[in-house]
Amino acid sequence: MRKFINLSIAILIVFIGVFSVFQPEVQTAEAANAKNFNAGNIISDAVFTNNSAMTAAQIQDFLNKQNSVCLKSKTWLGLYDVNKNGLVEDKTKDEQYGGSTGKKTMTSAQLIKAAADIYRINPQVILVMLQKETSMLTTTDCAAWRYQSALGAGIPDSGSKDPDATKSFVSQIDYGTSYLRTYLTAMGKIGTKGYTYPYSHRVGSNKIKYHPTSSCGTKTVNIANQATAALYIYTPYTPDQKALDAGYGTGGSCSSYGNRNFYLFFVDYFGSASYTVGSKFTSKYNSAGGASALGLPTSNQACGLKDGGCFQMFEKVGMYWSSKTGAWTNKGAIRARFSALKWENGFLGYPASDEACGLKDGGCYQRFQDGKIYWTSKTGAWDVHGGIRGRWDKLKWENGILGYPTSGEIKSASGVYQKFQKGVMIWSSKTGAWEQPAGAIRDRYGKLNYEHGKLGYPNGAYTCKDSTHCYQSYQNGVIIWSKKTGAWEMFKGQIRNKYASLGYEHGKLGYPTAAEAKTASGTSIYQQFENGRIYYSAARGAWVEYK
Repeated sequence: MRKFINLSIAILIVFIGVFSVFQPEVQTAEAANAKNFNAGNIISDAVFTNNSAMTAAQIQDFLNKQNSVCLKSKTWLGLYDVNKNGLVEDKTKDEQYGGSTGKKTMTSAQLIKAAADIYRINPQVILVMLQKETSMLTTTDCAAWRYQSALGAGIPDSGSKDPDATKSFVSQIDYGTSYLRTYLTAMGKIGTKGYTYPYSHRVGSNKIKYHPTSSCGTKTVNIANQATAALYIYTPYTPDQKALDAGYGTGGSCSSYGNRNFYLFFVDYFGSASYTVGSKFTSKYNSAGGASALGLPTSNQACGLKDGGCFQMFEKVGMYWSSKTGAWTNKGAIRARFSALKWENGFLGYPASDEACGLKDGGCYQRFQDGKIYWTSKTGAWDVHGGIRGRWDKLKWENGILGYPTSGEIKSASGVYQKFQKGVMIWSSKTGAWEQPAGAIRDRYGKLNYEHGKLGYPNGAYTCKDSTHCYQSYQNGVIIWSKKTGAWEMFKGQIRNKYASLGYEHGKLGYPTAAEAKTASGTSIYQQFENGRIYYSAARGAWVEYK
């Protein structure tokens, strides 16, 4: 397992670049304002842990734009989470770096992304830490010591370096990022019976030093969140007023700069160290219960989607807005199905309501511009739209004879069909959408190769006189069922016409009891009924022989 450093509070993971002995290089074309630094809320938890904030390609693009000569073209042994447990294992070098099924080499961007995903830390945080600690994003001095101390991991103010953490750039990325996750995990265990919190800072009131020199004193800081506490565990000093007044510059003899610079770099590079509710979603967010119901934002508002739409992610839901639909939430299994259908770019379009629950069997649904998605714990989440949705509506939705959908639409021949709990719905452009409840008629239709067979698509409703007599019409015939005789097809043609002239099943012949068949001579065909047969030949036409 990961070997974490376990030191006394005096030397807990204190890193270089945090006080006046080292000032990192910086580009200040659009420098952030240090006066906006909030000692108790340096970065939000949502931003800090958003490992999906950048892809490897986006990280590479960022390194290229910064002209990071020490990183942009370098490759390294790869990080690989062998056991998918959020840790890189230490047992062997081969297992730790790449392994038989992981990438054995990675670019700097891929390495940063791998660490971000393994330890669930925002890759932007890792990039900022690289600049804060050793100016790795902008320096042209690519000395070996920079790589070996790139994140300042395992380099305490006093005491020995951790040789595992400082042996390479890969180790720095691995260990430094894992420390941040460990601090967050430890804070999450506060209150657990028998658990002793091992670190110096936590959410709540803390006395934080201005500088490693004790005589410089402390400041009482009310730490608002776990991410900010983790930064103070990593770099346990807060900037004094002189450091803040200096912006990126040098303050006084008791000034430290690590957490100040983290904030400034983050704002310079990525705009904000916290996510705010976007203007398109403020009203909906508040009316839906705000943070207690939806959670805090985990991304900023992103616009420029299809039809000028916008999206924002919160801890518990996603939220979509378009000028035609307004703002609506989207979550859980219904959201997962919406994702599988290509979000707003798919045939459903944007959400047009929130999720509504309390349906039959504990079901839920959500309306979209061009359809709905229904969910139950037994069936999962499935979309209904178009002609199939229209017919299902007439059958009283989930309360009707088909129940809930159990699949999406499936292409077949020149149409589509969709599975439901108690049957299917079949649609073609020529016939429209018609239900086929599970039972004898559908079973017989299946034996005739469904819509691929001679009957073609259904073109009428499944109709029953009572629980013992039903029928359904098709493009090229009908299937008739009775409890006594079973289900049998009658194709369009002379035999069926004759049967119609005799009053169908109400006439003397009764229900069909077999399929069409050829006579022994092969010159005629016939169909058997309860009380006789109808024969047909080209020479004679159709005639009846009663029992």
